[in-house]
Amino acid sequence: MRYLAKAAGKAGLDQMEELTGSTVLHVVCEQLADIVMVNTVVEKGADVNAVRNDDKLPLTIIQDKIKTDPENDVLEEIKELLERKGALADWRNYRL
Repeated sequence: MRYLAKAAGKAGLDQMEELTGSTVLHVVCEQLADIVMVNTVVEKGADVNAVRNDDKLPLTIIQDKIKTDPENDVLEEIKELLERKGALADWRNYRL
């Protein structure tokens, strides 16, 4: 994953899928929820505040997963990682 993320570069990591607007980070958070993968993508420059077509951000995806699986410590670690990297829970509250 590290090599793929490096090869894609920031532009590739932040490219949005046409139908849903998902970025690589959205997919990693939603489908894999793996701390190593999330960290790799974030460290390679993925936008932690990319907004999907349904208004979901990577952090909100993880928060939703925590609601359905509150005992999963990995989800909590991912949440803390995203927050340390400046992830927002609601893009509408973003201030420049």
